[in-house]
Amino acid sequence: MKRNAVTVYQVAYVIVKSAVSPRPGNWILERSLDGRRFEPWQYYALTDAECLSFYGVQPTRGRPSYATDTQVICTSYFSRLNPLEGGEVHTSLVNGRPGSAGPSEALRQFTEARYVRLRLQKIRTLHGDLQGRSSQTDASVTKRYFYSIKDISIGGQCVCHGHAGNCISDDENEKLARCSCVHNTCGDNCDSCCPLYNQQPWRAGNFSDGGVCEKCQCHGHAQACRYDEEVARQRLSLNMRSTTLNTHSEHPFEHPLKPDDTHSD
Repeated sequence: MKRNAVTVYQVAYVIVKSAVSPRPGNWILERSLDGRRFEPWQYYALTDAECLSFYGVQPTRGRPSYATDTQVICTSYFSRLNPLEGGEVHTSLVNGRPGSAGPSEALRQFTEARYVRLRLQKIRTLHGDLQGRSSQTDASVTKRYFYSIKDISIGGQCVCHGHAGNCISDDENEKLARCSCVHNTCGDNCDSCCPLYNQQPWRAGNFSDGGVCEKCQCHGHAQACRYDEEVARQRLSLNMRSTTLNTHSEHPFEHPLKPDDTHSD
């Protein structure tokens, strides 16, 4: 079972709701950026022992928890028989991870996906769970040996690197979304500083630091600028229109430069 989108999203949670059968037994929640190579987000098993035998992953006991921003765990927390139908599996990919407050760059990359896949690998059987049940109940539950999922909810946001409050659908392609960039950033994903706002290198924003792109101090002598570490170290700049060289393009330079040959901080 696979869901896909044209735009890359940062997925925060996935909720799977069963229909008229118990929740799946062993399965994997996976993600992909290209629809061909899938990587696991989380493993689910009937027992802690099957985390090791089936997936080779040390089980996380009790409610799912995470030691790192990119840890892929295996849990049997959702393997209980009850409810026989309508059971839910809630997977948070962000909450409880160390870098969730930022979020960290590692967590941003870990949650990025265009495709989300549920790889169902083992049905929840009832064998030992039938002990002590009435024959009438037994007849009902043994007919539930199949997968049935009636709803999958996926929550997340566009990849805007902390520089947008929302994203809007493309007029020609509704599956393609573009960020409504702020902080003087540009691009579909706000992944660069706008022209004339490259006084400092572009950086992602977070909850504590917006990462606002600073305006270049070119005093009206340029239409664009790009950051250069060496120029910044020497506190010099070259503008894009006039033949000026010096800190912030205030004084003329004796040799003319073509626009393609010039750069500024």
